Amino acid sequence: MRNLSLALVISLPCILLYAVAAGTCERTESPLDAGLLRFTHLARCSSLVTLGGLEASRVWLEGEWWRVATAPFLHGSVLHLVLNLWSLWVLNDWAESAWGRGGALGLFLLCAVGGCLGSLAWAEADLVVGASGGVMGVAGSLWAIKAFRDDRALELQDLVVAHLGWTIGVIIALGAFLPVVAQAGHVAGLMTGLGLAWCTRRPRLPRRWAIVLGAALLAVAAAARPTYRANYFMIVGIRHLELRELNRSSSAFERGLELMPRDPDFQNALAYTLALVGEDLVRAQQLAESALVSKPGDPDVLDTLGWIACRSGRVIDGQLLIRRALETVEAEDAVELWAHIAMCSIAPLF
Repeated sequence: MRNLSLALVISLPCILLYAVAAGTCERTESPLDAGLLRFTHLARCSSLVTLGGLEASRVWLEGEWWRVATAPFLHGSVLHLVLNLWSLWVLNDWAESAWGRGGALGLFLLCAVGGCLGSLAWAEADLVVGASGGVMGVAGSLWAIKAFRDDRALELQDLVVAHLGWTIGVIIALGAFLPVVAQAGHVAGLMTGLGLAWCTRRPRLPRRWAIVLGAALLAVAAAARPTYRANYFMIVGIRHLELRELNRSSSAFERGLELMPRDPDFQNALAYTLALVGEDLVRAQQLAESALVSKPGDPDVLDTLGWIACRSGRVIDGQLLIRRALETVEAEDAVELWAHIAMCSIAPLF
């Protein structure tokens, strides 16, 4: 390869930050299990948030917009890291030939930020990391340059546009079926790359930039408060719950339930919050029972029903329900359940 500057500039911080994140994650008892977890996913890795992962609730509630620029340099597993960096190295020479060194780096960064904004606007996950939005944007810009015979296409003579197009299509198709993929981030990054390729082709017309900048402003506005998405209220409600802002949490879950009235996760989340507050326990019981019909044996719902019973003074019933939940959870998930059992007898006094 003639020049690896773009790939190197992006790869080095990605590798360094992954090493820091993996080294500070919670460890399992088995070294083999720990190694496998780091290859496939960094389970419960709070350091991803500390280092700048795109935790949506912190953007929406605390204004931490800087995370849209740091999240692309963090990755959730060795596999995630390798796939993204390998893709970037494959595209490196073509990107620098078409855009120049500085232009290629700027393109990647803008597309990566665009991908993060897309993830926020779609409220697709509570935490998003990875360079894939930037990689998709670079690939999309190269496809547009070659497919529409931009003057820069002369620098891409060995790029087979059909192969690149099929690859992009397969990635988007896989994202539609794999829940771990930040699909909105991929699509938004791709659209950012296509838009930038369109803006910078000759003749460089001001109206093109006006259209793209207008679209960018709309994306920022949508990312700031996507109340049209029920998952926004789930993510915000859980964050308020973590902060013990119970009234705000219940309000968020109520809004989400209005959008998805039969969703068992919203039913259970609101029931649990009502039980913590100690108000409207009859409604909380009804919501949790409805959620259990949709998700039989779910430990979260059983815990909610148990805690409602405890708060209502039915100590034995409550402890039995929570013990049923304990039978199906991992050891690290059982701490809160044991705490509920211990506090059950005094729960009505809260």
